[in-house]
Amino acid sequence: MKEEEEEEEEEEEEEEEEEGGREEEEEEEKRRRRRRRRRRRRRRRREEEEEEEKKEEEEEEEEEEEKKKKKEEEEEEEEEEEGEEEEEEEKEEEEEERRRRREEEEEEEEEEEEEEEEEEEEEEEEEEEGGGGGGGGGGGGGGGEEEEEEEEEEEEEEEEEEEEEEEKKKKKKKKKKKKKKKTFDASAEASANRIVCQYKL
Repeated sequence: MKEEEEEEEEEEEEEEEEEGGREEEEEEEKRRRRRRRRRRRRRRRREEEEEEEKKEEEEEEEEEEEKKKKKEEEEEEEEEEEGEEEEEEEKEEEEEERRRRREEEEEEEEEEEEEEEEEEEEEEEEEEEGGGGGGGGGGGGGGGEEEEEEEEEEEEEEEEEEEEEEEKKKKKKKKKKKKKKKTFDASAEASANRIVCQYKL
């Protein structure tokens, strides 16, 4: 009877040991599974963080690119506006220069007309004076062929002198015109140079 009881106790102990071993294995398996889950969670969280950082960097790059593009557009607009203003100023200055030249030309034409009128008046006066002298000489004629020849020679000399005077006046007038043209050209060139210098500055 005692031996049977001991055998039963031994069997129970063996069963308990077997069950304890199975429980330990189960616990170990549970621990392994928990560790795997923790690793997966950490890896997933790390990937999410990396993805978030990458997304933020891309957004920042896009913002920088947008700012750069906007700045370039503003600079281009400013350059265009400045170019238009400069062009407008240049047109105004050119118009002013053309107006000034027209005024100078008109003034020169008026001066030339006045000079021509004065010359015509002088010529008329000279002709009147020459005609009176010739008439007086003609009145004293009638003394023969020699006197007539002398009168003709005198008249020819007077005509030659008048022609010479006329030539001198014409040459003088041409010189005045050339001088005025040179003065006008020099003035126009100086004004154009001033405009060029202003644009360079």
